[in-house]
Amino acid sequence: MPPPELLHDTNDPRIFFTYSYWDDAACLERYRTSDVFSEVWPTVKPMFAAPTEAWTMVREHLLP
Repeated sequence: MPPPELLHDTNDPRIFFTYSYWDDAACLERYRTSDVFSEVWPTVKPMFAAPTEAWTMVREHLLP
């Protein structure tokens, strides 16, 4: 599994995305209830100017 990525919008320096791969929903849920998340999220959340958004997607096809 690749490490999570922090991405930045090329047109707006205020917009960031994280991109993570999870083996399954249980792995994501373990992260959401982990000590790391509970320590980091309360510090990061107040930095947002707008509500956060999250999407869960399934890979349709891996392109060559």
